[in-house]
Amino acid sequence: MFLHDVRTVSVAIILAALVGGVTPMAALSQTSGQPSLLNPKQLKPSERARSGADKESKTHSVYRAHPVDRPLSGIQVNRLGAVDADAVGILSDSQGGFGMDLWKGSRLVFIKRLFDEHPERVRSRVMRGLLRRVLLSAATPPKGSKGTAFTAIRLNTLMAMGEFEASLELLKIIPKKNREAAFRKLEVELHLVTGKAVQACATVAREITRRKEAFWQKALIYCQILAGDTSKAEFGLALLQETETVNPMFLALAEGMINGEPKLPKVIKDISILHVAMLQMAKLVLPLPTARRYPAALISMAKDPAAMDRLDALEIAAEDGFMTDEILREQYMAALPTARSENVSDTEDEVLGSLRRARLFEEALRVKIPVAKAEALSRAEKSARKAERLGGVARLFGPLTNTLTPESDLLWVAPAAFRMQILDGQQERAAAWFALAQRNAASSSDASAIYKDLSPLGTIMELSYQATRKALPLDDLSEDQKILYLSLFHQLGGDVPPKLLETLIYRIERPTPLPDPVLWQLMTRLNDQKLSSQTHAESKVPSLHRAAAIETDESSARESGAPTVMAQTLRPSSGVEPSDQLPRIGERILMMLVVMGDRPLSDLNPIIISEIIHGLQQAGLSLEARNLAMEVAVNAGL
Repeated sequence: MFLHDVRTVSVAIILAALVGGVTPMAALSQTSGQPSLLNPKQLKPSERARSGADKESKTHSVYRAHPVDRPLSGIQVNRLGAVDADAVGILSDSQGGFGMDLWKGSRLVFIKRLFDEHPERVRSRVMRGLLRRVLLSAATPPKGSKGTAFTAIRLNTLMAMGEFEASLELLKIIPKKNREAAFRKLEVELHLVTGKAVQACATVAREITRRKEAFWQKALIYCQILAGDTSKAEFGLALLQETETVNPMFLALAEGMINGEPKLPKVIKDISILHVAMLQMAKLVLPLPTARRYPAALISMAKDPAAMDRLDALEIAAEDGFMTDEILREQYMAALPTARSENVSDTEDEVLGSLRRARLFEEALRVKIPVAKAEALSRAEKSARKAERLGGVARLFGPLTNTLTPESDLLWVAPAAFRMQILDGQQERAAAWFALAQRNAASSSDASAIYKDLSPLGTIMELSYQATRKALPLDDLSEDQKILYLSLFHQLGGDVPPKLLETLIYRIERPTPLPDPVLWQLMTRLNDQKLSSQTHAESKVPSLHRAAAIETDESSARESGAPTVMAQTLRPSSGVEPSDQLPRIGERILMMLVVMGDRPLSDLNPIIISEIIHGLQQAGLSLEARNLAMEVAVNAGL
């Protein structure tokens, strides 16, 4: 029974709840006669609480401010004084943040629309890392910010990314005078999803008599379920249904938990952090494709020892850049299978799944012979490429790959080791494998073939070191791969004849969606402004890229007879002020994320990814531009 699993927290939660808001519910449930449900009812705040609802009580404050002149856990926090609550952050510019001018020249109304497009769903580890830095940077908020509206947006996005600990750190440093009810809601969600149910329900018990929002009634019902008080939870759910259209997801989860038979709802959408916490407690696991659209749910699955798809969730989480390497690999080691009944060596590479890749990893760690380790790595790389999870397997297999030393006896594994270390962020180690292939290219036909296989990726990587700037012959590549290679090579500084790219652009074989023309024009206009605010003349090739993208998407919009959804959503406000011509680094990065969307990197249009890399270069993010180029190139099969 489900209720048996939660008895351990019932006593503490009931005591906490009885102090505050659960008492009014008890009174309601104990009135004589049948309660009338003819007129809508809701759990209303008391008269005394309503009269002082807008006043912040020092007694009831659940936050502890940290002095701004003292580091928080080794992190310097907003040393400029935090006069504006929306300017707080846990990353200074010297710690990976973007500085106080991150949003200079941007408007909150437009930034909010970009956040509404779910940039946290991007499938690139490089771009997700940029988004995290943007959200955690201490910076003056965009124009039009009032109170703590912008910080609330940042927190909601961080939580949607599954960055729960970072969200709690950011909450802690919000100045006391700026702490609003909205942040108490976020804090309750964070405590529930991180297993701090007693703290969360104590806050709910205090706030339920002061707040009218439906969230607090839902949170109270959930806390009553956790405490085993199902009669009150059932009555509260009935009242909630009388007052509004309850979210079907919450209703199905709550009813199942009250009845002791939790089950997944038939329709799963709009998953909130509260829903994720309920799924965790009920030991319910979302289908993997659904969980991938909700990073918080995916991370929950990846950390759940009972989840059948845990290894798959960990590979996807690694692929998309979730969690730190340390936490990710700790979870992977905990999820490794203990039984070794199947003989992995007798299984064909094409049918290896996440379970058998995990067993390959486990066995390779035990053996001492480098050739055996290399064999396991090669097989895992082949199967991961076929499953389109090479980036995730590369991160998880990092400890194994790093044990191999580039030497002539292991030249045959260089293609796998090179690609996996590129995707694991080990650029210097990857360069050593490429150098090994280059040194041995003349020794045999096999070595020459390996060098030729790695050359497209190797030349892209070497552009950062001012090596050759001449593109390679591309006879063995498909038309799509040629366009991608030449576009990336050109944007990183290589010499590519404009007419060659112009000819290839119109020969793309695989149809890929193009961005909304309004957003595309806004992004490319910003991309042509360098970080120093100096004007930058457009090169001929990017102009061709942009013209092709805009023309194609505008023609499709005209055929449909209506503007695209993105055009309606992201059309800028009228009037252009001088401040709009400033770099706007945060806005640039958000637009790049929205343009990329949640499509696999292998499906991105070469024109789009080329322009994004150009924009990163202009914004002074050359390292990220090169890493993204390599990430996309490997995923595209180069």
